[in-house]
Amino acid sequence: MKQNYIIWGISDTGYKEAISSSYTDNALPSEFKASVSDKHRTIANYFSQENSDNDYFYSIESIGNNVLYTIYRTNWYRDNRLSYDAATIIVGKNQIIENALHSLKLLINSYITQKESGVREFNFENVL
Repeated sequence: MKQNYIIWGISDTGYKEAISSSYTDNALPSEFKASVSDKHRTIANYFSQENSDNDYFYSIESIGNNVLYTIYRTNWYRDNRLSYDAATIIVGKNQIIENALHSLKLLINSYITQKESGVREFNFENVL
């Protein structure tokens, strides 16, 4: 099964549509740009305020011939500002990720672990 991924959201330098991705030079296909945009900040902040005990929420979106599975991580701060980041796995519309929540949690946790260890060239081969 062919899978792509995008890690996006608030980074050390502010919002980035692709902190890391499986796309060459992190150049996202144009059809995905609305799905990984900073417009989600409002939703993430609202979720965070209403769910202070839960750091994650999820979405599934169909775009053309693709399905985007996304996990959003909230309730963390960059400096003194409430922040969010997200990990999206992209598969063809005729493919199914059998345990999507598990896969998304593995991807976001791998990103967090690598980021906190100071890695800047992320590697998700073992996760995907």
